[in-house]
Amino acid sequence: MKRFLFLLATGFYSLLGSLSAEENRYDLDVLRQFKTYTAQLENAVTSQCATGSGVHFTQLWTETASQWFLIKGLGLPALEFLQLDHQVVFWPDSKDRLRQQVINALTTQPSSSQLDALPNSVMSLSAIEYIQTLTPSDKHCQWQKAIMEKQTGVAIKLFELQQYYEFSTFEQVTALHSSVLLSQSLLKEVLSNSDKVNWALAPGWRSQSGWPILQALSAQINTLFTQLDPGSDQRARTEQLLSQVINSDLSLTQSELTNLNQQLKSLAQYIENDLASSLDVYLGFNNFDGD
Repeated sequence: MKRFLFLLATGFYSLLGSLSAEENRYDLDVLRQFKTYTAQLENAVTSQCATGSGVHFTQLWTETASQWFLIKGLGLPALEFLQLDHQVVFWPDSKDRLRQQVINALTTQPSSSQLDALPNSVMSLSAIEYIQTLTPSDKHCQWQKAIMEKQTGVAIKLFELQQYYEFSTFEQVTALHSSVLLSQSLLKEVLSNSDKVNWALAPGWRSQSGWPILQALSAQINTLFTQLDPGSDQRARTEQLLSQVINSDLSLTQSELTNLNQQLKSLAQYIENDLASSLDVYLGFNNFDGD
C-alpha cells in the first residue's frame, strides 16, 4: 500500500502546473495509469494460473480499484459516454447479489455467447475480487482471464475515447467538484452507522480497499485544487486537512472522518459559489449531453 501511495503522490504532484498541456494532460495521465494497472493485474492473474504460486493480488487490485475511482471522480465525458456502471468496481449492496451471480457463472466455463448474456457485474473487477477470496483462487482461471481481458479492453477504450475531448478549465473545475462529491458519498456510507465506522459499506470491502480509495481521491482533490486555486486560504486549509488522510496508514477515527466529511461539504460549496464563478465556470448543467 505504501508503494501505491508513493506512486500516487509522485505522479500527481509532478503534474502540477501542466494540467492543461496537450502533451501531459492530467485526465489522460490518470487513464494511462489505469491501463497500466489493469495490465499488471491481468499479468498477475495469468502468472498465478500458470505457476500456481501466489501474487500480491490484494495490493494490485487495490491500486487498480483506486485508480478507477479517480476516473469516476473526474467525471469524464468518455466515462459518461460508455456507461460503465457495475462493470468495473462498485459499491456493495446489502444482499451481496454479486456473490450469487458469480457463483452461478462459475458452474460453467466461459464462452463468448455466454459472456454476452451475463450481468455486467459478473465481468467486473469487483467479481474478480470475490473470486480471489475462494480457495484455491486459481481454480477459476478461465473466468479470471476472461474478466481481465474485458477490463484491459475497457481501460484502452476509455483512454482512446477521452482523447477526443478537452480537459480545459471547465473540465478541471467539474473534476474537482465531482471528486469532492464522490469522497463525500464514500464517507456517507461508512459513517451511516452512528456507533462505528463501517468500511464494509465501501467499495472494495472484500480487499479492504475503501480507505486507500479515499486516500487516492484526497490526493486528486489536492492536485486539482492546487492548480486551480493556488493562493487561497481555502486551498491551504484543504491541503492541510487532506494531508492527514493521504499520509495515514490507518483509517482516521470516526470523529476525524465526520469532521472530514463536513469540511468536504464546505469545500463543495466553496467550489460552487466562489471558485467556479471566479473562473467564469457555471456548474449548473451537464456538459456531456450538449445542454
